[in-house]
Amino acid sequence: MIKILAGKWAGRSLLSVSSPLLRPTSVLLRRKIFDAFDSLCLKENILKETIFFCDAFSGTGAVGLEALSRNFGYALFVEQFFKHAECVRKNLNLFPEAIETYDFFQGNFLSESAFSFLSKKYYQKNLQSLLIFLDPPYEKKILYEKSIQQIKEFKKNFENPLILWIESDKKKGPSLKSLEEFLEQKISDIFIQGDHFVTWSKF
Repeated sequence: MIKILAGKWAGRSLLSVSSPLLRPTSVLLRRKIFDAFDSLCLKENILKETIFFCDAFSGTGAVGLEALSRNFGYALFVEQFFKHAECVRKNLNLFPEAIETYDFFQGNFLSESAFSFLSKKYYQKNLQSLLIFLDPPYEKKILYEKSIQQIKEFKKNFENPLILWIESDKKKGPSLKSLEEFLEQKISDIFIQGDHFVTWSKF
């Protein structure tokens, strides 16, 4: 069972679905990255309410809902696969009180229409920064490379701060070195839980 870990919805349960391509971020890793980001926001006086969170390859939507629970300003959920998308929709429907704070895009994150939708929603909400959580299936390394390329292209016309979190696996997914080659820059920080890890980068 998946639960929200902290914030206004702490302890609330989420639905999941059986799928070979679905691999929710582990509880411990999710806690690590969000607790660390909470501490960073306190230290640097960052208001999470000013951050637009994009949960790409959102699976169940657990990470984006964790962000909303912890008072991020807005969340966009992007999911291509029908079975996963239905799970995201059902989980979003568990929080009718939050309907004004999120949107859902069913489609390929790599598509031009997905980035157009992201840009449109971001500027409508008039927030100060964008955080993208990138978590494709570990074995689909080409999705990592192409997604990062698309994000870099998007950033060329995006003047506000952009933070990128990337989840991977030491054995199955792109290595830290590979991710830095895709990004063409050093990783700012890394959080590890077993073989899984999440990197932080700033643009």
